[in-house]
Amino acid sequence: MGKIKAKAGTPVYGQLLSLINRKDFHNAVVETGADFAVKKLNTWTLMGSMIFAVLQRTSGLRELTSGLAGYSEGLKHFGFRRNLKNKHCLSYL
Repeated sequence: MGKIKAKAGTPVYGQLLSLINRKDFHNAVVETGADFAVKKLNTWTLMGSMIFAVLQRTSGLRELTSGLAGYSEGLKHFGFRRNLKNKHCLSYL
């Protein structure tokens, strides 16, 4: 098994998010109106945080927020709109 050279050095989380076509995702969000009147947590950020929760096998909101706090700069790189360090934003889930 050879490495995929384009993805070498990219974390698994980043590789999973890169499999999702952002344009198709955005079109589905617009079509369904999922981001209608969103103030804090858009669907892309919600989906990304849920994927992170599954990968890290978190059992609660406190674990999820502390895990996301460690990756705060990297999450901005993936296009997440908000800083997910606080529980208040994610408690809307």
